[in-house]
Amino acid sequence: MASFASTVKKELTQLEVHPEHAKAELSALIRMNGTLTIIRHQLGLDVVTENPAIARRIYSLIKQVYQQEATLSVRRKMKLKKNNQYVVRLVQGVQPMLQDMDILDATGLTINTAVSPKITSEPQRMRSYLRGAFLAGGSVNNPETSSYHLEIYSLYEDHNDDILAMMNHFDLNARAVQRRSGYIAYLKEAEKKLPTFSTLWVRRTPC
Repeated sequence: MASFASTVKKELTQLEVHPEHAKAELSALIRMNGTLTIIRHQLGLDVVTENPAIARRIYSLIKQVYQQEATLSVRRKMKLKKNNQYVVRLVQGVQPMLQDMDILDATGLTINTAVSPKITSEPQRMRSYLRGAFLAGGSVNNPETSSYHLEIYSLYEDHNDDILAMMNHFDLNARAVQRRSGYIAYLKEAEKKLPTFSTLWVRRTPC
């Protein structure tokens, strides 16, 4: 039986979005789940997820926004629960794509861990980035429970600060906490804020 969080994420992957806002969503997915590689002396990109719907979403967003053909493969983890991992791999045009999303700086040598000002200055792009961040590193339990809780995990503090600021731009009263392995922006007992929070991604018009 699918969890509530996986059901929500599957629904989010089916939303149609404007290309400019698709770029914001994609940048969150890549920044949070992407790994740079060197393949045949050129920069490559692997984006890894355990959710097949999210993998297909990443694949389609790359094609929609940058007209690049990635590959999609599956591998089995050898530790813990041995879940499948889905890998979206891109080996062409990686550096200019990441520079366009401000994930790499102008030199192509430094990774920017903070969210691009192009996103944080525009509400619709913020919505789309938060949607991507939730897909990449978010969890939520059923709002019908007494301990309704939503959180988004970030590896870097400045990225978590940006997630927190974007959530609170929409009056969600989000908070942050540091963990041993990273940082979390979270909503606790968020049923009071559910109507506002839902507008981040349930709108059926392109966003």
